[in-house]
Amino acid sequence: MAKRAYNKHGMTGTKIHEVWKEMKRRCFGLYPGTASYKAKNITVCREWSISSSSFIKWALSHGYKEGLQIDRINNKLGYFPKNCRFVTAKVNANNRENTVYVSYKGVKKSLHDWSQQSGIHRHTLYTRLRRGWSIKNLLTKPIQRKN
Repeated sequence: MAKRAYNKHGMTGTKIHEVWKEMKRRCFGLYPGTASYKAKNITVCREWSISSSSFIKWALSHGYKEGLQIDRINNKLGYFPKNCRFVTAKVNANNRENTVYVSYKGVKKSLHDWSQQSGIHRHTLYTRLRRGWSIKNLLTKPIQRKN
């Protein structure tokens, strides 16, 4: 069976090829919940949009490894070489537009990271923050259990 023209790189079906397909699907609003990408005009650069080979070549030379995720450095901009990198799921989650950061004793972390450090569930931290707790109490006050 002859290879299709778009499969010149031999990577169709690999995880990196799936990263390329998913990136395009998000930007074209092909999944529920991805309409916001389209509404915010988050796009894939022309070179990557028309050529998986171009994207794969860039990715392999810019840190792609299985287990890492593509991340837009500036979430207001689209997918193009100078705005993308490969990071862990944790780094990617902390780079979301809705990630809440809190500074305490000169250290700035996401509420998720503070949750892991303090042992206080992140939902508890979010609730305390919404209720106007001081940052010190938010992060240090033990949870009071009802009997």
